[in-house]
Amino acid sequence: MHRGMISGILGALAAAFIFFCQKGPDQEQLISASRKVTDSYMGELKMALSSAISQSGVVGAVDVCSELAPEVARKYSSADGWEVRRVSRKFRNAHNAPDSFESQGLEILSAKAQGDDEYYTWDIQDGQRAFRYLRTIRMAVLCVNCHGDAAAFSPELRQVLSTKYPNDNATGFEVGDFRGAFSIKINWPQGKAGVDSINHSL
Repeated sequence: MHRGMISGILGALAAAFIFFCQKGPDQEQLISASRKVTDSYMGELKMALSSAISQSGVVGAVDVCSELAPEVARKYSSADGWEVRRVSRKFRNAHNAPDSFESQGLEILSAKAQGDDEYYTWDIQDGQRAFRYLRTIRMAVLCVNCHGDAAAFSPELRQVLSTKYPNDNATGFEVGDFRGAFSIKINWPQGKAGVDSINHSL
């Protein structure tokens, strides 16, 4: 192999190593924006769930997760270059199934006994750089109403869940259990404007 070719390969490997080891462009701002979005996402869902349960009972609250949660995710995904969603290995909705990065992150986060943990890194797919961020979701008291012991569910709740989610795999949890994660993907540099806006507005 020619010396020039060897030098070129070594240079490319060095550049790739530096890219994946460094914090990357504006990473602190990306982390800050991701935390703010997940804080707001969690806050909106908890408030809506609490209100729905008090007004319509547990059965009425099912619509919050089935309809409001995706709506909130779409709101935060409206910024150019942003994708926001929830993922879990035991998902109720197939749209919440994890991709390969998310599966790896869920494995890492689930190994931690408790806490509000994060997992983030830079990724390149088809030449597109993206900042990937996951934040732990743990079972709250409100959530156990629909995700706890299915044998304890009322007949009405079981009927609603089986109708909306015939392939439901998201029961059997207890308070504090690892449920999944909020997932954020910020394509770079397309998502920079959204990062700046969120850091200044939330």
